[in-house]
Amino acid sequence: MSFTTDLNYTWRLIRKKAGFNVLCVVVIALGLCISVVDYYFISAISFKSLDFPNGDRIGLLKVARAGTNAMPVDGGWDAYRYRHVKENSESFSEVGAMELNTVGVVSDGEASERVSTTAITPSLLRMTDVLPILGRNFLDSDDVVGAPLVAIISHRLWESYYNGRTDIVGFVSQINGEPRTIVGVFPPDYKFPYAHDLWLPLQLPTNVEPEAIGPLWLVGLLADNSDFETASNEVRSLLGPLATEFPNIYRDNPVGVTPYVQLNNNGVMPIAYSMLAAMVIIILLSCVNVGNLIWVGTNERYHELLIQTAIGATRWHLIKQVLLESFLVCAMGGIVGIALIAGAMKLFVFAIDAFNLINMPFWIQPELTFQLIAMALSILLFIWLLAGGIPAWKMTRVNKGLVMGGSSKGVPSGGRSRVNDSLIGFEMVTSIFLLIMCGALVLGIQQATRTDYGVNPDNLLSARFTLPAATYPDDSSRLEFIETLSSEIQSLPQISSTTYTTAIPSRANSFLPYQLEGQEFSDERDIPRQFVASVADNYFQELGVELVEGRYFDSGDTADSQQVVIINKLFADSLVANSFVDDSAALLGRRLRIDPQQGSDFLTIIGVTSHIIQSQPIGGQETFTTLYRPYSQRAIESVYLVARTLGDPYLPVEGMKAAAASVDRSIPLYSFESFQDTFFDAMVGLNLIGYLFIAISSVTLLLAASGIYAIVSRSVLQRTQETGIRRALGSSNARAIRRFVRKGLAYLVVAVVLGGTLAALASQAFSVLFPQIVTLLPVVFLTVISIFSFVILASSYLPARKIVAMEPGEALHYE
Repeated sequence: MSFTTDLNYTWRLIRKKAGFNVLCVVVIALGLCISVVDYYFISAISFKSLDFPNGDRIGLLKVARAGTNAMPVDGGWDAYRYRHVKENSESFSEVGAMELNTVGVVSDGEASERVSTTAITPSLLRMTDVLPILGRNFLDSDDVVGAPLVAIISHRLWESYYNGRTDIVGFVSQINGEPRTIVGVFPPDYKFPYAHDLWLPLQLPTNVEPEAIGPLWLVGLLADNSDFETASNEVRSLLGPLATEFPNIYRDNPVGVTPYVQLNNNGVMPIAYSMLAAMVIIILLSCVNVGNLIWVGTNERYHELLIQTAIGATRWHLIKQVLLESFLVCAMGGIVGIALIAGAMKLFVFAIDAFNLINMPFWIQPELTFQLIAMALSILLFIWLLAGGIPAWKMTRVNKGLVMGGSSKGVPSGGRSRVNDSLIGFEMVTSIFLLIMCGALVLGIQQATRTDYGVNPDNLLSARFTLPAATYPDDSSRLEFIETLSSEIQSLPQISSTTYTTAIPSRANSFLPYQLEGQEFSDERDIPRQFVASVADNYFQELGVELVEGRYFDSGDTADSQQVVIINKLFADSLVANSFVDDSAALLGRRLRIDPQQGSDFLTIIGVTSHIIQSQPIGGQETFTTLYRPYSQRAIESVYLVARTLGDPYLPVEGMKAAAASVDRSIPLYSFESFQDTFFDAMVGLNLIGYLFIAISSVTLLLAASGIYAIVSRSVLQRTQETGIRRALGSSNARAIRRFVRKGLAYLVVAVVLGGTLAALASQAFSVLFPQIVTLLPVVFLTVISIFSFVILASSYLPARKIVAMEPGEALHYE
């Protein structure tokens, strides 16, 4: 028989069982889609190679924040350690440093614009091996202290702000209040180290003291004979002696070298591992379900296949028929699945636009690539070989005598029950494991999203500005500018009040050591740390923060008055719990120092406020406490101006920009964002992952429910003749039904114990991000058990009812 004849015959069989094969196609398509989308996200946050010639060798040198396992938002390195690693490392061919987001204001003519800016060493640009389309790259001489000031701009900035002028190379532009020569323009799609519009050379002195210049991010290009693990070990060995030599500066922080794409995945690697587990489980569930459906279809053709064997068909011919049928079904499922993958990528692009995710990493570009298609085809091949190959192999091992003399179904009874039990057990254990794990993670994300940050966010709008040291060199000049700006903005008709701070809720920056008066530490590395923020004297009142003890800041807290600090209730309660004081009121008048290693002055505690969450509410950071200083005594260059509006928070934006320009046109306001949007943005990445896990859970539930129902109901129906005999000998209908239901519940108990235990253990990994996840597990357990109880009862009870509805004689002849 020719291949064309086989193909036509197989296609007729598929059309004859259209409903059966549509179910197979749906199972394959859903499993394929969710697996490939899952793989895309895993690669994007953990191991994806950057789209540069050396993209797979560009690594990020990570150092954890002191006292935690969290990576600092500012990189955490300083110039001294950077020089040490750069000069002594053999695992890297290049090592570079950067300030990922630094000040960048261009102010030529009458218009000024704040642009996304990074200050980098020239070695970082060499790593990408991409040259400007106009001009030149940075030279090593550009980052020498005292070298002429230069800059490279993006293609977008060249066209928009500079109007695409042809003499841009060599043009002297006012950048951050200083004249800088533009030496190059990058290609339109160039984005490194992030999505920037302005690159400045990072000028670091050759001889620098520990912790004198920073914080910095470090990036390295692996040498040809190195890998990430080798480089990590080398960096640890290089930093070890520094921690011993400078114990009061360099703690024993965990360090490592990872692929560059892990820049933004602070603490989310457990999620990546769970996504990988989900992908594997969904692929296996798809294989089991499709294989079971194909096996059912093959069983129905046993007599036909046996007749073909009797008239001379070879074993290979029979295998070919089964594999060809499963191949065509898998191919149709693959086509639908790839179409769903393309749709999912477009949906993700839509979500990026809808959520205004302008800070999405440049390497995350959702689209159906050849790599994803190849991944899909690999998964499809695995499903086909496993789901089609096993039934084909089992079919060739049929004993003809058993077929003719046993059940007319042609299925040998020996071992059938064990196969069914194994399939049911596998599906239930893996499904319960994955659903509990996904459910706990989704609930953890939702609970974190609903976090109360401790302020009243209604109608609050924040905007950032940065005061360059060249024009605002001291605290008094900065304070004068801010007070003038606040007065101008408060006069706008849409504004009811204004205040300012260096760190709004969910957006912490400084994380500094502190020491209470009377506390002693034998090892200076044990000195605790807190967030530190400078605020206006009306900040707490405007944000609706409750005063627990003492007083708020007021106009009397000036640079020349007593140096003061306000703490929050969470910190006060911890001191009471540790018997440092009897109650929070006893802390008033006590003193502490921030950065005690630097010989800083003591600050007097004048108040205790309710707790404000200053960072993302994950990884235990929601319990991090904050020390608040009056801005008049600690004037930082980067400031958030906060306005309480009378309506839509975004209505006064243009008026606020004009007010800022009237005070100093070289200091534009930027990053306008309502507090509600700020809190949403703090969790938007995890929210998207949560939606993905909801999709994973839905597909898993669909695959598991359909597969379990198919296998359990079929195993019940296969015992129709046995049940008929039992009933003929006097067994009641209720007893017959109880036998099947009891066995189904036995499956459930075993699966809950095994799958639930594994899920509970795996969920502990999420406690790094969501410490409260353990309290959510009982709810998830009960929900999952209820769902599977219903599936098991339905798949056992309904077929059993069908059997007992037959007459015993009818059941004996059931096929």
